[in-house]
Amino acid sequence: MKRNLHLVTITSVLLAAATARAADKVTFEDDILPIFRNKCLKCHNADKMRADLDLSTYDATMAGSGNGPVLAGGDPGESLLYKVVAHLEKPTMPPKDKLPDGEIEMIKKWVEGGLLLNAGSKAVMSDKPKVDLAVDPDSLGKRPDGPPPMPNDVLALDPYVRTARTSVSTAMAVSPWSPLIAIGGQRQVLLYNTDTYQVAGIIPYSEGYPHSLKFSSNGRLLVIGGGRGANIGHSTVWDITKGEQVLQVGDDLDAVLASDISPDQRFIAHGGPDRFLRIFSTETGELVHKIKKHTDWVTAVRFSPDGKYVASGDRNGGLHVWETEPGGRAYSSAHGNRVVGFEWASTNVVVSASMDGSAKMFNVDQARQLKSWGVHSGGAMSLSRSMTGHFVTSGRNRRASLWDGNGNKVRDFVFPGDIPAQAVPSHDAKLVIGSDWNGDVFVWNAADAKLIRRLTLNPAPMAEKYAAAVKVLAEKQAAAKAAATALQANLDNAKTTQAKVTAIAKAVTDTAAAKVAADKALAAANTAHKQATDAFTAADKASKADAENADKKKAALTAKAALDKALAVQKAATTKVAAAAKAAAAAVTAAKGKPALAKQWVDLTKATPAARAKVTAANNELVAAQKEAKALEMGKVYSDWYKAKQTIAEKKAEYSAADAAAKAATEATAAATAALEAAKKTDLKAVKAQRAEAMKQAQASLSAADKALSAAKAEVAKEQPKVDAAAKAVTAAETAHKAALGNIEKAKAEATKSAAAAKSARDKAAAMKAAHDKAAAAKRAPVQAILAAVEKAKAQSIAAKANSDKALAAINAEVATANTIFTSADKTAKAAEAAVVAAKTAMDKYTADLAKQKTDLAAKQKAQAAAKTTFDGLIASKQKPAEAKLAEMTKAAVAAPVAKAAADKALAGVNAEVKTALMAFLAAETAAQSAETAAAKDAKLKANAAAKRKAADTAKAALDALSAGKQKTSRAAVAKADAAAAAAPVNKANAEKALATVKAEVAKADAAYKAATKGTTDAQNLVNTTTANLTKATADHKAKAATGATRRAAANASKAALDKVVAQKQKPAQAAQVAAAATTTELVAAATAGGAVMTRVNAEIAEAAKPAQAADAAAKTAEAAATAATANITKMTTAATTAAALIETRKKEMATAQAAMAKKVAELQTPAEANVAKMKTAVTAATTAHANVEKDHAARMQQLTTTITEQGKLAQAKTAEATKLATELAKDEARINELKSTYEKLKTAAKGEPTKTASVK
Repeated sequence: MKRNLHLVTITSVLLAAATARAADKVTFEDDILPIFRNKCLKCHNADKMRADLDLSTYDATMAGSGNGPVLAGGDPGESLLYKVVAHLEKPTMPPKDKLPDGEIEMIKKWVEGGLLLNAGSKAVMSDKPKVDLAVDPDSLGKRPDGPPPMPNDVLALDPYVRTARTSVSTAMAVSPWSPLIAIGGQRQVLLYNTDTYQVAGIIPYSEGYPHSLKFSSNGRLLVIGGGRGANIGHSTVWDITKGEQVLQVGDDLDAVLASDISPDQRFIAHGGPDRFLRIFSTETGELVHKIKKHTDWVTAVRFSPDGKYVASGDRNGGLHVWETEPGGRAYSSAHGNRVVGFEWASTNVVVSASMDGSAKMFNVDQARQLKSWGVHSGGAMSLSRSMTGHFVTSGRNRRASLWDGNGNKVRDFVFPGDIPAQAVPSHDAKLVIGSDWNGDVFVWNAADAKLIRRLTLNPAPMAEKYAAAVKVLAEKQAAAKAAATALQANLDNAKTTQAKVTAIAKAVTDTAAAKVAADKALAAANTAHKQATDAFTAADKASKADAENADKKKAALTAKAALDKALAVQKAATTKVAAAAKAAAAAVTAAKGKPALAKQWVDLTKATPAARAKVTAANNELVAAQKEAKALEMGKVYSDWYKAKQTIAEKKAEYSAADAAAKAATEATAAATAALEAAKKTDLKAVKAQRAEAMKQAQASLSAADKALSAAKAEVAKEQPKVDAAAKAVTAAETAHKAALGNIEKAKAEATKSAAAAKSARDKAAAMKAAHDKAAAAKRAPVQAILAAVEKAKAQSIAAKANSDKALAAINAEVATANTIFTSADKTAKAAEAAVVAAKTAMDKYTADLAKQKTDLAAKQKAQAAAKTTFDGLIASKQKPAEAKLAEMTKAAVAAPVAKAAADKALAGVNAEVKTALMAFLAAETAAQSAETAAAKDAKLKANAAAKRKAADTAKAALDALSAGKQKTSRAAVAKADAAAAAAPVNKANAEKALATVKAEVAKADAAYKAATKGTTDAQNLVNTTTANLTKATADHKAKAATGATRRAAANASKAALDKVVAQKQKPAQAAQVAAAATTTELVAAATAGGAVMTRVNAEIAEAAKPAQAADAAAKTAEAAATAATANITKMTTAATTAAALIETRKKEMATAQAAMAKKVAELQTPAEANVAKMKTAVTAATTAHANVEKDHAARMQQLTTTITEQGKLAQAKTAEATKLATELAKDEARINELKSTYEKLKTAAKGEPTKTASVK
């Protein structure tokens, strides 16, 4: 019981769902035909077809009008019927009153739903493209208005397929106007921005592998040709600015290998392994031309820039150019191997490349090849062209090559890995991009062939790429910081070291200056001390001379005080000199470490640019990493946004399905409830009465069906006489045919008899002719023998004449040859004699020139000797003394500082002695003065005072001697050394100046000598050349003279040979020719007479031939009779054939009568019998229904109750599901908006945000 209940529940649910789905379907039978019947069939029915349109049946409606179909399933915009009833186009229908909006909407839904006949029928969808791809012809070849077409925010950035190993790409294309390249991969096409080298979008290609890629002329469309080998092939068109597939053409049984779209976008051409070139219309998607001319796989296809032509090439090297619209062949040529590509240099000049290693250029209008040149050893692999007119080829020699528009190579690009598969130029020809069979993609700078980038065919998802970029960015930031730190350390160390070097140099300079100042101060102190000593000595002497003079004594004391002061100053100056000398020595000692510090500073300074370059490089890498990370962050956010949009679209579909199911379940519940309420109100008695009436009507229908069956059988019986009559006609035709066969036998017997008579007559005529021919031959024989002898003699004479003519011709030729030889030899001899004269003239001219040149050489040699004498004299008399003087002055300049230093040192030593003597004198003088002062008070001390005075005088004398002797001499030596040191640089400069003046004079003399030498050399060379020429001319004259003599002798010999041939051969041959001609004339006359005799004999023979001719005529008459008898056989055979055909005709007529009878059986009797059976079944059913009214009602009530319960539960579940999905959709919408906002912010920031880098102070 539970199982049955469960089954009923499932059935109820399915029934309700089916009811709901059926309710959503708009069908012809249920919805559209009622509208047509009410508003349209008055003018558009089977009998009254206005505009040749019948809307009374589904088939008639689908057939359309006299102009073709009026409906396009799934596309109201292409359905004329919908547009006229919606009054969107004229003529409108109905003409006056427009249909209600609800009915128009119903017709629109019917078209959108696929033109369903009923709820169980299959939708009929139009296969016509829903886009108009055609472009304005005036825009062809021009840059499109506005920004170049790019896939901005419309395609996925994450790969649809990612594999463990990278596959090879054999399909690449560049946009003509945008920085965009398309590269085919596994089940996808990658779009790269050639300015940023980032993925700009990825197009899914689930159909298989893309073998061919081509952008449209405006760069907006991308055509993908491909599929799966030995399975399916087609060309797919994507609008890259919308990220949508707009068209797909072709349903080939193998992959498409080459595809292109015409510049006006009206046609697509593609080809592949099945050897066909197919051309499709983009307007209708239909095949326009299917061309079979290629003998192997079609491997290359390209439209001309104006779309007039399309070129196609195959694997066998076949090359054809077709007219696009007529499809006719315009030109054909061939390569020695596979054609790998075409490009059009202009509207009528096409360039091809082949695996035979060559490229060719053809003018299609002139049907001729313009150029052929080798492009790659081993074979070319691809050919492409940029909008600048440059071509790029790739080949098995692992090279891509850039060519100008005339086929001149610009440069090569080396593939570092495997053999190339493709190579293309960027839109502006600034880059060359190529892929190899390892799956690597390389980007070169077209200007210098430098490899600047690699692209991947197996890109990672944006999230993975962004994570890697963040990691790289962190590494680059650390590297930049480290480089900046290293640079700062280098700069700091260099600065510190430079300061040390500067300080050491300053210390040396300052201490040297201090030493000089101290020396000057000491010299001044020494001078002041000497002056003070002299003053004191004078004052003391004066005081002693006049001891009683107080003023003098006071002056002596004042001088003594001044002397003491000068001595103190001298002592302090001496101390300062010692300190300055010590400081200078210390500075000099410290300066010994200066070279190492200087070297360290130089090394640090030299290292600074490298360190700064590292910082710059690190910062550049950091900027690139930041740019990359920002771009990838933006790509990741975009990718998340894109995937979220795709996911939400799927979830919206789930929500719509759940919401529709909930509504359908609710409606089904309401419908079942209403039906249950209606069922509860059912009057079973009334139902039973209705079913009783139905049973009565069924019985009446059965009775009517029986009557109709009887009438049908009567109609069938009417056809039987026709069948019988046709059978009789067949019998009569067969009898006539039998009689015709008898006539054929009679005609054959008559023909046999006539043939025998004809043979007898022909044999008789042949015998008479043979007898006549024998007699005629006997009569003609003597005359023919004579004529033959005459003809033979005539022939021999003619042959003799011909031989004599031939011999004479040969002799004449020999004479002509001898004459030619003589003429040539004479001409040659004359030319040789003229050459002798010319050679003599040249020899005389060289002799005269040589004499003149020798005179000139002697003069120039004399001038050279004079210049050499002048040059040597200047060297000896001026330059060498000046150089010696400069050496002397240089030596003096070097020696002067040394002498000055020695003099300064000697003076310093003497000054030290003077100082010691001065100190001794001062001490002795002080002691003497003290002793004298004491002696003045005590006489006993006078001796002591006198002794001390003597000692003081001795010290004074020693001091004076030193001052007057050594010190004066040393001072003079220092003064002399100072003067020498001052004069030495001046003298050296003067010597250098003098030497420079002398050298200038010497250089001038040297230039004059060199010029004279060159003049002498040139003159000598000219003499040598002329001498050589004279020797050559002399030899030439001698040789030509010999040659002239030889050739004149040869000419004389050939003249003698000519005269000999004329005398011994030509004249005798001419005489023989005249004799042969006379003999021939006589024999011709004899032959003419013999001919007259033969004419007479022939007339007699002709008269004798008449009986034989009469027999021949009789034989011909008999043969004609035999031919007529044979023709009669043919006539009788034709009659028999006609009779046989008539039999077949009569049999067909009988079959037609039988078919007509069978048709009536099928149309009348069989349906009537079936109707009778149907009525009997209806009577049985009506009787059963009448008996089961209460039982059916109870089952119906139970079914509706179950449906209400189940549909109510389903409505609740689906409503809850829809509510949950709506909540999730709201969250997803919010996330999408958030991602979009983030993406827009990142895009805005990327346009103006500065990049942060590491820096140094």
